Amino acid sequence: MNTASARKSPKHFTPEHQRMARSKVSSASCARNGSKGARATIAKHGFARFFEHWRKWKLEHPSQPERAIIGILERLAVPYEREWRLEPSYLTLDFYCAQLGKGLEFHGRIHGQLKQQQREANDAKKRALLSKLGIETLWIEHTEMKDVKALAEKIERFLSPADITEDLAF
Repeated sequence: MNTASARKSPKHFTPEHQRMARSKVSSASCARNGSKGARATIAKHGFARFFEHWRKWKLEHPSQPERAIIGILERLAVPYEREWRLEPSYLTLDFYCAQLGKGLEFHGRIHGQLKQQQREANDAKKRALLSKLGIETLWIEHTEMKDVKALAEKIERFLSPADITEDLAF
């Protein structure tokens, strides 16, 4: 038997078929399955390894809103790091601009849906860590993505040095 033909996918297993199949799966079901896989990985390899793999995946697969924010930051020529770890915790800041000591945190729709109490507790912990580290952070809600031009202006104002007109006031 030819090993190359043994590895072929069934003919019906096309990208179109995969998209159709994914469209019929609920996000809650995906979350449950992802949670099971995460628990299994943590049990086998430990949380630190799970975290690094999750972070790597996030860096390689930015969401559509994250891609929009990346575009804004690149247009502004602001150096940044994505998924910056807030040590000693395993919480991350979506975008960290080290030269400015400022960060951006995006709240997607999921922040208001799954495990809301846990997300609120994590946000409170994240805000405390950011405050302790002296990192001023702009929190962006998913609803702000409807007007990317306004969001770009908001980010630009946030990342700009203090208002020059204040320095010139006599």
